Amino acid sequence: MYKLNFKKRTWIVNQILKGVPRVKISLAQGVSDRTIRSIMQSYKEFGWNGLKDHKTGRSETILNQNAVILILDLRKRYQYGACHIEQILKQKGFAISHRQIEKILVRNGMVTPNVKKQKSRKWVRYELPNP
Repeated sequence: MYKLNFKKRTWIVNQILKGVPRVKISLAQGVSDRTIRSIMQSYKEFGWNGLKDHKTGRSETILNQNAVILILDLRKRYQYGACHIEQILKQKGFAISHRQIEKILVRNGMVTPNVKKQKSRKWVRYELPNP
């Protein structure tokens, strides 16, 4: 079983609307009957928009624009890092993690991203050297 893209999900809905049995559609796409029913349920509930791909994972938190301006101002004026800015904001009543502050600084080009903190490759292709 694999993930169906938007084009295949629309094809499934069109086949159901034409009257083709679910069993034939599920065999053609290589998915279960339950998957076909859940696609039809989302189509009935949300229409064609219900079939679109959605972004997976936790949604990114949106910070207050005043806090972003304050973070950028502290960085420009005093060249403080994310942890120091976090402590200053905590004293002023803002509860923003240093990771969020780091993201803002990287987005605005004030710091370079730390390569060591980025995720390493889980799998690296190994090739024998050419003779």
